[in-house]
Amino acid sequence: MFETLKKQSVERLIKDALERESEERLYAQVVKEIEAGQRRDGLWAKALTLSNGDENRAKAEYIKLRVQSLLDDQLLHALREADKQQKERATKKEERERAEAAKAADSKKRAEENRRKAAEAKAKEAEKRKRRMSDPVRNDWGNIT
Repeated sequence: MFETLKKQSVERLIKDALERESEERLYAQVVKEIEAGQRRDGLWAKALTLSNGDENRAKAEYIKLRVQSLLDDQLLHALREADKQQKERATKKEERERAEAAKAADSKKRAEENRRKAAEAKAKEAEKRKRRMSDPVRNDWGNIT
């Protein structure tokens, strides 16, 4: 039990570290955007509103909002990709099912054709037997015996 808890603790620590590292990269990206003069006007307006017009506080608020915006973009992208993959799997499954149904229908058609041919052959054989039974018996010279 202790090993399980220890393993979960280590996994949680690793996950937390990876999240912090990712978050740090996002903050760096926002700083580069700001330095390049790029600003999302909607987020800036929200930052100003949240900071009651104080530009210094608005800058800090903008950075938080922009980082959250980037996180949201990542999440939405991941969701869209998952949805796309699910649709592709569903399409492939439908295609497989259609192919299997066509194969089954073809197999059924061949089986019906084979039964029909067998019935025809049986009927022909019965007709031959009937003719032989109704024909007078002829010897090798063609004479009726």
